[in-house]
Amino acid sequence: MIVVTHLLQIAIWSIVLAWLGAIDGAEPAIYFSLVTYTTLGYGDITLDEGTRLFASFASITGLLTFGLSTALLVGLFGRLIAEETD
Repeated sequence: MIVVTHLLQIAIWSIVLAWLGAIDGAEPAIYFSLVTYTTLGYGDITLDEGTRLFASFASITGLLTFGLSTALLVGLFGRLIAEETD
C-alpha cells in the first residue's frame, strides 16, 4: 500500500507537469517526477524558470512522504516485535 501511495503521487506530479506544458510527453514527465520525488535529481531534464519552483515541491513532498512511510514501518515493526516478546 505504501508503494502504491508513492506511485500515485508520482503520477499526479507527472500529469500536472505535462498539463502545465513544463515537460513534453508522458515518459519524460513520469521520469522527471520519479527522479525529483525521490530527490535523486539527475539533472538530465531541466525545467524553465516558470516551473522550476513548482517542481521543487515534488521533492519536498517526496521527502515528507518517505519520512512518514519510514515512521509507519518503524511503528508497525515495533508493535510486531513487542507482541512477539510478550
